[in-house]
Amino acid sequence: MDAVVNGRRYRESLGTTDARKAPGLERERIVQIQNKAPNPTTKTMSFGAMVIEIAVRAYIEERRAQVSERMVNYWLEQSRPLSRSAALKSTIQKKITPSHVAAYQNERISEGRFPKTINGELSVLRQLLKHARLWYRFVDDYKPIPNNRPPVG
Repeated sequence: MDAVVNGRRYRESLGTTDARKAPGLERERIVQIQNKAPNPTTKTMSFGAMVIEIAVRAYIEERRAQVSERMVNYWLEQSRPLSRSAALKSTIQKKITPSHVAAYQNERISEGRFPKTINGELSVLRQLLKHARLWYRFVDDYKPIPNNRPPVG
């Protein structure tokens, strides 16, 4: 059998040499594949293969109905520095490591940005990586920058 279902190619044996049974078995197998629950690793493969800028747009399109317009604007605003950063700009999500995140934090601090701003930007990255099921690699290593500024009051 050689078939494409939902944009994915399936090439597999049907377990028969009888040419009369093969078309029926192929149809049954295609129906089986179509009714199968989606595999979370394929989502990781497709969404994780995007760079930050494209991933943010795809994430927004997917979540737009579930969140407010203000949240969409927040994601867009907070993702701009991420997509311009030297540490993360052209790196696909699968290849981002904790050292990339640390380099981004250091880069933004040296630009004079405050910890709250940097942590907000990285919260968008965290949401993207969670959506791509890649955040598990960062759980133990990621530390937000502590905000030691006293509150304005």
